[in-house]
Amino acid sequence: MPFLVTGRRRYGRAFALIPALFLCSLSMAQGLIDQVRATERLRETQIVEARSLDSTCISVEEWSTDGGAAVGYFKPDGKLSIAFCWLHGETGKRFRSFHFADDELAYSILLDSRYNRPYYWDEAERKENNDTEVFDPAKTTTTSTAYFFENGAPLCWEAVNGTSVEEDMIAGSDTSLLSQAVSLRSMLLDARKNGEADCAYLDWRKELREMPDRCGMTLPDTALANVALEDASSAIAVLGSIPSNGLVEDNTDFPHVGFRSSDGSQYMTFFIYYGDGPDNYAAMRLSRTRPTNVRDTLPSVNFRSGNSVTLGMSKADVIAKLGKCYSIYYGERGHELLSYSIKDHVRSDFLRRYNMPSYFAILEFELDKLTDYRFGFDYP
Repeated sequence: MPFLVTGRRRYGRAFALIPALFLCSLSMAQGLIDQVRATERLRETQIVEARSLDSTCISVEEWSTDGGAAVGYFKPDGKLSIAFCWLHGETGKRFRSFHFADDELAYSILLDSRYNRPYYWDEAERKENNDTEVFDPAKTTTTSTAYFFENGAPLCWEAVNGTSVEEDMIAGSDTSLLSQAVSLRSMLLDARKNGEADCAYLDWRKELREMPDRCGMTLPDTALANVALEDASSAIAVLGSIPSNGLVEDNTDFPHVGFRSSDGSQYMTFFIYYGDGPDNYAAMRLSRTRPTNVRDTLPSVNFRSGNSVTLGMSKADVIAKLGKCYSIYYGERGHELLSYSIKDHVRSDFLRRYNMPSYFAILEFELDKLTDYRFGFDYP
């Protein structure tokens, strides 16, 4: 099938990354955690906002053998927020999303569905070709590949569930995917000028719901230096009560307070989310990098998580503590990320107990030594 190569909390089901292999090309390895997390937040926000945005539909018949369609969602200022594209062929279909930030591609995911036989392969075709099977929709296999960009330049790509590395997937790390995004954006903008079309028949949410299954973390970390997530009493016992004017807030992160180790080599940062009570920290960070706000010094021995994760540990040692259900990102100069998550609020007793939508843990290694660890709940 030829395709174009190219109150308290509010929560709902989040659309998140599938455990995968990430290959990254980064000019700055440190801070990769923040880059990936920022892209994830952008994507999830745009998915929710799409419900209230105007949409425009177009045909992209020339992009595949059996035709295709696309829909774009536009912000009130006229800029394209997300576009979704369907391409159909005799032996499968492809669905792709394009997420834009300031008119630059930030994220794209490809769902590649392969049929066991061409969709017209009935009993007559089977017999004529001396085959053993007919077309069976239940035997369709779907793989998922995601691409990350920063300022319009390739950042990382992920291959999921045994996805093979094909030419059009490699295109995600060069200009081909960017060219496809630019072309689609231009066509949608032109169509919008000529009037909006009915897009109700293009159900992209169904495509996202039916993405290949992802596994959830089974050994979540819930404390740092004996400060437990969402537990003010433990925070006050270790850190003291921090007044609101003792927290720092900037354009890139939530209100937070930091502490240094007695030997000056490590830092802990505790984050409070909007709407939470005083000293209820929803996310935590252990790092070699100095945070914006350092309030005090704590004994170095305290700088470990509830699951006994400490800086300097190897990747294998961390996996032994947190489990084998993770994504892995490869960066430059010996930098790697491990990423864990729990996303299914309906089935997770852990998430329901905390009344939170999802949980994450993401760790950065340099030459197989842990240098940065951030974990906690996603902001509702």
